[in-house]
Amino acid sequence: MCHRAQLQENRRHRLDSHSFQHHIFRQHLGYFASGTLYNSSGHNNGGTQSGGVTYGAAGKVRTALTFDRINDYVTVSNVAVNTASGNNNTAIFWIKWDGSASTTMPFSFSSLYDLMINGSKLGFNTACSDNFGIAFTAGQYANNWTQIAAVFRNNDSLQSQLFINGVQQSLSLSGSVCTNKAASANMLFGAWGGPAYFFGGSLDDVRIYNRALSASEISALYNSTR
Repeated sequence: MCHRAQLQENRRHRLDSHSFQHHIFRQHLGYFASGTLYNSSGHNNGGTQSGGVTYGAAGKVRTALTFDRINDYVTVSNVAVNTASGNNNTAIFWIKWDGSASTTMPFSFSSLYDLMINGSKLGFNTACSDNFGIAFTAGQYANNWTQIAAVFRNNDSLQSQLFINGVQQSLSLSGSVCTNKAASANMLFGAWGGPAYFFGGSLDDVRIYNRALSASEISALYNSTR
């Protein structure tokens, strides 16, 4: 391992150690055994794949999970998220979106509080045909690795925060929000609800925290994994 790579790995380990108390799920290596997605955070929240999610493609950090936009998704249950009203949880991951024009959900809580890509926009959705987010076009983002960090505010999605490649974004609202949405202990990667709105592309280095990561922490995680 070269000196620069060793420094990055050491820094990554320090970040993980510093945030371990709130670092409740991490899919880092992206591997399955008998249908189980193993969690490397140490909190034993493994996931289960459905539809034929594959691994082995080169990821941004190590190895990626690949979703076919037809019926692939991963479910994770009993994660110790913060469900109190007004509190926060952070989902952070690298995404390589296939650029499809169809509505898709790369990440969602089973409470139907999620991140949605639709109409060339990425943002928070509360199952009320709303999107509180930013322009997210295929021309700019398709087939390129992008780090997304989403800070979900319980019961007040308009106070949620979105970071792209370590930089906080200015968000705008399309539609009307439902105010009763909060994080849930069960969640899906690559789909939403029933499931539906399947994601097409790859995910790598998925992390869930049961608090709001600060802008400096998110920037540090981006710089340590880019």
